Amino acid sequence: MNIACALTLTIAVLAGGATGQTIPAWDTSGNSLLSGTYNFRDTVYVTTSSQGRVGRKLVLYGTMTFDGRGNYTIAGTEVDTTANNGAPSSVALTGAYEISASGLGSMTNPLSTADTIYGLVSNGIFLGGSTESAFNDLLIAAPASASITAASFKGNYNVTAMDVPSANAAEIQDSWYQAQSDGKGNLGTVALLGYVAGGGASPVSESLPGVTYTFTNGVGTVSFPNTPGNLVTGNKTLYLSPDGSFIFGGSPDAFDMFIGVLAPSAPIGNADFAGVYYQAGIDQDASQIGQGLSGLDNFYGSMIPISGQVLSHQRLNSLSYTSVYDYTYSDTYTLNSDGSSSDTFQNYWIGAGGKVRVGVGRSPYLGLSLAVKAPAFQGPGVYINPTGIVNAGSLAPFTAGIAPGEYVTVFGTNLAPGVAVNGSIPAQTALKGVQVFVNGVAAPVTYVSPTQVTFLIPFATQPIAAIKVVNNGVSSNKVTSYMTQTSPGAFTIPANGISAGAMVHLNGTLVSEDSPAQAGEILELYVGGLGNVTPAISDGAPGGITQFNQTSNQIRVYMDGQQATVGYAGLAPGEIGVYQLNVTVPAGTHTGDVFLDVAGPDFDTSEAYVPIASGSGAVSAGLKARPAWHSSGSGPAGRTGEGQNGLVRLGARYSTELNQ
Repeated sequence: MNIACALTLTIAVLAGGATGQTIPAWDTSGNSLLSGTYNFRDTVYVTTSSQGRVGRKLVLYGTMTFDGRGNYTIAGTEVDTTANNGAPSSVALTGAYEISASGLGSMTNPLSTADTIYGLVSNGIFLGGSTESAFNDLLIAAPASASITAASFKGNYNVTAMDVPSANAAEIQDSWYQAQSDGKGNLGTVALLGYVAGGGASPVSESLPGVTYTFTNGVGTVSFPNTPGNLVTGNKTLYLSPDGSFIFGGSPDAFDMFIGVLAPSAPIGNADFAGVYYQAGIDQDASQIGQGLSGLDNFYGSMIPISGQVLSHQRLNSLSYTSVYDYTYSDTYTLNSDGSSSDTFQNYWIGAGGKVRVGVGRSPYLGLSLAVKAPAFQGPGVYINPTGIVNAGSLAPFTAGIAPGEYVTVFGTNLAPGVAVNGSIPAQTALKGVQVFVNGVAAPVTYVSPTQVTFLIPFATQPIAAIKVVNNGVSSNKVTSYMTQTSPGAFTIPANGISAGAMVHLNGTLVSEDSPAQAGEILELYVGGLGNVTPAISDGAPGGITQFNQTSNQIRVYMDGQQATVGYAGLAPGEIGVYQLNVTVPAGTHTGDVFLDVAGPDFDTSEAYVPIASGSGAVSAGLKARPAWHSSGSGPAGRTGEGQNGLVRLGARYSTELNQ
C-alpha cells in the first residue's frame, strides 16, 4: 500500500469506542509445535548492580519433554553459584507453556516460580529468554534422539561461544571457531578468535590442539585442552539436532554456552537468507567497561532480511535500562557465499538453505544470537498470516508490540473481495463487507484488499490484542499479539519503514534528498503508534484543531544519535490516527543521511533516516551514529524530557504533499 493512501483515505479511525472490550486468552493453537523430548540448555546471568556486576549465575540443562498440550517435564542438572556450593545437582521439574500459531509464546520458568520465559518455535527449535525479569538468559531447546552417534557429528561447523567466568564484567568473553569433525571422534586442532570485555578492540587468537569428542545415548562430550585462561577450555556437553545441521551446549559445571551451524555445502545467496526469522540472544555492551560500566541484556524477537538490509525487532531486558523495552532498527550487511556476514553488532554464519543463523558479538558488543527461519504459513478460507501483523508506518516485524490507537496492517489471503479505501470521517467499521474485530470490538477499517487490511487498534485494548478479520460474514483465524504503551513507527517515503522519514519543512515542502533539513531547523515528523492522548479521544475521531490531543506518554526523538528538542507531540490536527512531532534538528548533526529515532517510555524505533543538508559535523559516510543511549545504559525510560514550544501545524499538509 502506498503511503499517500495510508495517510489520507486509508488512514481512517477506530470507530466503536472503548466499550465492549473483552480480555482474550493467548492463542495456544501452536502448542503442538512443542511435542516430544528435547535437549535444552538455559544459561542465566543475573546482574545485581547498575554497573553490570554479575552477582549470580545459573545453568539448567538436560531434557524437556513436551506433551503437545501445554505441559512439560524436566529431567536435568542445575548449577547455581548461590546454592549447593555451586556444585551440579539433579532436578526433576514440571511447568506449562502457551505457543501461538506463529510459534510465539511463553513458558513458566523452571528456575524461577515468579518468572516467565518468552520465545519462539520454528524448525523444531525453541529459542528465548526471561526478558521480563532480572534474569539475563538464553534458552535453546531442540529435539533429542538416542540414535545420534559420533558418526552423526561430521562436517565443518561454524561455532560461536560466550562465557562469564567471574562476577567482574570486564572478564565477559565471546569467541568463534570452526569445528571440523571427522565423524570418528576428532576435531583436531581448533583455531579460535574472540574478545574479552576488558581487553580492547583487538581479538584474541588461540590454537587448541587435540580436541576430541564422544557420544553416549545421543548426547556428546567435546574435550578441549583444560588450560586455565583460555577462551574455551575443558569438557563441553554437546547437543546435536537429529539432522546434524545445528549444535549447542556448554560446560556441565560452568556457565558458558555455545551455538553452531553446519557450514553450507553450496554457495549461499540473498535468496537463501530471506523471509521472516525468529531470533533470541544475550549481549554485553562493553563500550564503557573502562569506566566500570557494563550493560548486559537478553532479547527475543524477529527480523526480515532483504538483499543486504535487515529490519529487526528485539524485546530487550537490561538492568541498566531500568525497564524492559522494545527496539526496532534497520541495518545493512553483505552476505558472503560461504554464509558469513556481519552488521554493526555481530558476525554471523548461516547454515544450508538459510534455515539457521548463529551470531557472535563484535567488540565492544559481546554476546551470542540465534536466528531460525519461520515456517511458511498458509490456511484455508479467510486467513491471517500469523507473522503478518505489522506497524503500518514502520512495517516493524510481528513480534513488536501493538499500542492503543496504532495503525496496523495485517497480511493474508482472501481477506477481502477486492480493493477499497475508506475516506469517511469518522471511519466506518465495515468496508466492502470487511470488518476487523480486536478483542471483540469492531475496529475502523481504512483499506482492504484480498491480501492486506489496514485498521486502527481501539484505545482500550489491553493486555493483548486478539485480531480477527471477517470477510462478508466469513471469519478468519484469530491471531494474538502483545500490547505495549507505545509502538512508534515513523512513516517513510517510500512506505517501506527503512527510508527517509515522512516530515515537512515549515513551508510545507517535504524533507527529501533534494530538499534536506538543516541543523537548527524545526521539522514536522509524522509517525504512528504513540499510544493514548490527553484529552482522550473517541476511537475514530480526528485530532483536535482548537484543542490539541497531546500524547499521554513522553516521546523522545534522536537524530544522528543526538537528542532533538520536541516542541509538540500529539495527534496531527484534523488527521485520524496520525501523530505529529515538531522537532528541532540538533546543532551537532552530521551532513548526509542520519538515523532517526523515535521513542516512548517502553519502545524505541531506529529504522528511518533524515537527510541533513548542513551541520556542524563532517559529511557522514552513509547512515551515521545510532542513538548515544544505546551504549550509555540510560535506556528509553531514563531520558529527560523537553518542554512544549507551542508550535503546531496541520497534519493535512503532509497528506496533500504526498499526493502531489
